[in-house]
Amino acid sequence: MTLPRTWVWQQACNRFKNAGMTYNTGNWLALAGAIAQVVLSTHSDTEIASGLMDYFLGNLAAIGATLGTVAFFYGGRKYNQAWGNGLPANESKNRDGHFWSAVGATLIAFGLAGLGTTDSSLVAAIVGGILHTGGKAGCLFDRRREKIYKYLPLLSRMPALLSLGLDLAHPGQSVILSAALIVATIVWARADIMLMPQGRSKRVLGWGLFIPDDRHR
Repeated sequence: MTLPRTWVWQQACNRFKNAGMTYNTGNWLALAGAIAQVVLSTHSDTEIASGLMDYFLGNLAAIGATLGTVAFFYGGRKYNQAWGNGLPANESKNRDGHFWSAVGATLIAFGLAGLGTTDSSLVAAIVGGILHTGGKAGCLFDRRREKIYKYLPLLSRMPALLSLGLDLAHPGQSVILSAALIVATIVWARADIMLMPQGRSKRVLGWGLFIPDDRHR
């Protein structure tokens, strides 16, 4: 049992070894939750195919959210290329990650605002989108490290968590997706902290999520 357990642990650690891998782990969790929600709410292969088509491409808002997800995956890949070999990071790839994350946040905010069915989900989409896009755009255009916008992506997770928590408090057909998105949001928050400047704030925030102090600057 030791070898399989060690292998599983190593594979799990690899999914969180840098911000890019961590972001995309969260992306896969969110995607899996969405697919599971559709599959479990339908009763035939035809309904599954139709449900998935509607979820990802059913209207302009759904298309925006889908394109935003693709942009986030690509941004995660760029961050992984930037930080995959540790310090120092490849600054060009890192800025590519900022760019695609800003694009993804804008598209996701547009999509979720259009798809939102409650006031809390609409507010979370707008406020979270502004904070995340602003933070990533600031990182893209200003390379100085000690700037408030470097903390905005992490702050953007709070409206989403509050909205998702309200969804779970009044569970309906979206309970599986809401639960998956809460876990994914925590994973994304871990990646946000990994990209924060070194300092007391990062150490305190990263302590509970097992983030080494020397992984990122």
